[in-house]
Amino acid sequence: ERSAEDDIQFDDAKALKHDGACFDWRSASADEVEKQFNPAVAVGQSAVEGYTARYAAESAEAYKRFPLPIDDADIAYGNSARQTIDLHRPERSNGALLMFIHGGYWRRFSKTDFGFIVTNYLEAGVTVANIDYDLCPAVRVEHILTQMKNCFEFICSNTTA
Repeated sequence: ERSAEDDIQFDDAKALKHDGACFDWRSASADEVEKQFNPAVAVGQSAVEGYTARYAAESAEAYKRFPLPIDDADIAYGNSARQTIDLHRPERSNGALLMFIHGGYWRRFSKTDFGFIVTNYLEAGVTVANIDYDLCPAVRVEHILTQMKNCFEFICSNTTA
């Protein structure tokens, strides 16, 4: 029987392979990167607008249902204004903590646009660190990865579930 470990491996160039498919974004054309990573190209702009409207409505509901105390909002983990965390704490913690990094093709959205993700985790007793970061093109993806590493280290050193 195959396991997930059999399906995922790294080649010498450190590109992730899954079932033989590999996408090396560093050597891809700009058009190919758009096709692979930009939801508007993949599913169409109207579908994206539908999803973002749903995200906004569900996030507003989540923030009403689980208000974020001021001391747990916009906690700085870095030097820029966007390098912040919203720390959503459940009524009764089970000791788990989820670090959520929002989507947006590295250049769109913020942590508050994805507030809807906290509901099920909080109900299960999981603390959620909802992360914001600087966006492209103001920074490169490599900078965002460094920010996420710094954020992870900050969370490990400064928070408890």
